Amino acid sequence: MNVIGVDVGSYAIKVVGVDGKPSTPRVYMAGSAYNPVGQFLPNDEAQFNQLVESLRSLATEHSFKNKPVAVALPESLAYTSIVSMPYLSDAELASSIHWEAEQHIPVPLDEVQLEYQVLYKPKKGSVGEKMQVLLVASKKDLVDRVMLLFQSAGLELVTLETGLLSYYRSVAAQLPIDQGVAVLNMGALSTDVLILESGKMMLNYTIQTGGLVFTRAIQQGLGLTGQQAEEYKRAYGYDPDQLEGKVKQALDPVMNVLIGEIRKAIQYYQSSGKGAGIRTIALAGGGSYLRGLTPFLTQALSAEVMVINPFQGLVTDKNMVMPKDGASYAVAMGLASSSK
Repeated sequence: MNVIGVDVGSYAIKVVGVDGKPSTPRVYMAGSAYNPVGQFLPNDEAQFNQLVESLRSLATEHSFKNKPVAVALPESLAYTSIVSMPYLSDAELASSIHWEAEQHIPVPLDEVQLEYQVLYKPKKGSVGEKMQVLLVASKKDLVDRVMLLFQSAGLELVTLETGLLSYYRSVAAQLPIDQGVAVLNMGALSTDVLILESGKMMLNYTIQTGGLVFTRAIQQGLGLTGQQAEEYKRAYGYDPDQLEGKVKQALDPVMNVLIGEIRKAIQYYQSSGKGAGIRTIALAGGGSYLRGLTPFLTQALSAEVMVINPFQGLVTDKNMVMPKDGASYAVAMGLASSSK
């Protein structure tokens, strides 16, 4: 079954459609619309209805009304943890997963919908190797409201997963598997860090710093309006050679916080004894296009930095125009590929 990937970001809603065989997927649709309420799931009923109308309009524009959709929960609304466990059979894992979840999920399990997925399972009897299991939990009332949102928009929600799993699915094929890699999914409100070792997910971490924080820093530092600050961010970015370095100077405090948090995640990973250093940083999300960011991260983290394009190497419909900001479609692309 082909599904439409719908990524409801706090800045924009991204949609991707993929069909064809798993071995030869074809992207036939990609589009976006501004999110008028600035969040994934508003509590205010007027804003909720406004978001419903935006989703309905987007579905009409891109011809996927009444079609099945896959949606990702932001990491801020889910409890996600990658845990290492001794080798267990499927039956043993099913019987012990709730006990394991109680150690990692900070709310009573009867309040959440719990899902798990085995990310890596060594051969039985392997010495020193452990299973990697992804635990995902979300409040039951939240899941019900997400279902209502898409039902109200005339869409059939068939898959609801964490954004971490979505963007991993869309970028994994482009990453080196012989080294440690940190994927940074840079959104409007936060930056999700996913650390991979030999292609396997090892650690996830969310930093509460994203594109809107950059915009506010420029706004306050240079005395601009919000719209002017957004334009300055897009035009000059974090480039010291632009506008006499004034925009970079305004962004310095925020960037120092971001780098500090990324280093903290990497150091925690290294101290756990799971692997060596991180040699590659892969950027996804709209924030990855900030001018001057790539050379800064290269120097600050002593790693090769690459911007991911989830559409790279895929067959596309001859009539569609590919988005220029491909990295910001990583979650939507991963969702559209979830049924392949």
